[in-house]
Amino acid sequence: MVAALVSHLVRQGTFGNEDIAVLTPYLGQLQKIKQRLRSSFEIVVSDRDLEDLENQDLKDDNVEAAAESRVNVRKTTLLSALRVATVDNFQGEEVKVIVISLLRSNDQGRCGFLKTSNRINVLLSRARHGMYIIGNAQTASSVPMWANVISILERDRKIGQNLALCCPRHKETLIEVSTPDDFTLLSPEGGCNRKCTLRLQCGHACINKCHAESLHNAVRCLERCQRIKKVVSTPVRGHAEIHARRNVKSSYQISPCFVDTYEDGWNATKCKLWKWYHAESESK
Repeated sequence: MVAALVSHLVRQGTFGNEDIAVLTPYLGQLQKIKQRLRSSFEIVVSDRDLEDLENQDLKDDNVEAAAESRVNVRKTTLLSALRVATVDNFQGEEVKVIVISLLRSNDQGRCGFLKTSNRINVLLSRARHGMYIIGNAQTASSVPMWANVISILERDRKIGQNLALCCPRHKETLIEVSTPDDFTLLSPEGGCNRKCTLRLQCGHACINKCHAESLHNAVRCLERCQRIKKVVSTPVRGHAEIHARRNVKSSYQISPCFVDTYEDGWNATKCKLWKWYHAESESK
């Protein structure tokens, strides 16, 4: 649930990875969260937490995969520095959004480390703009300070079995999630599950689900381009003009309208006839 929520927040585009931190009271949970998130994020763990993990002999289940993920970080809009930390080693630090995993869930009301008021105070005072708490309210309510916090959340109707999400473009769309799979079904791109209604920069319709502007601008158009285009600052004749001028038979396929940059500095819409057109351009 933590991983799904963090991915959703980043996809919405309001907060970057560096604006979000995931906090947990236990080293074992820290390790599990780090393993779960590393396929989508570049994880930052403090030296103190790394030292504690090493002292507790808490290593990655798949060492080779962990090493590879550190070396070959995928360049996507979701990837930059995401902080994951234990409560004790996050004192004195702040970020815009905190996602908290309480972990403990039992009928006996045992909260473990988070029964002490100083840890609770640190946990609840690290966020500048917003905070999400994922845990068992019944277990936590056995501690007086947690009971007060839960009472405030109940009064403001900010606690429950479901989490309400807001699509930035279709605010009237009701979205409620209670499991990680709900994010994929109801908000796959950080918006809602309706189709994106905006045009791409090339003018073609976006075929993706509703998403934030940052993701919309990163969409790569795969439609066949029939129009004269301008690429960077150099006017380039479009596919339609090239094919018409050469009287090319219709059996030729026109490539998608993305841009290729060649070694000599040329920029052009990619086309099967580009080598021919490129050679002619060199001769001028």
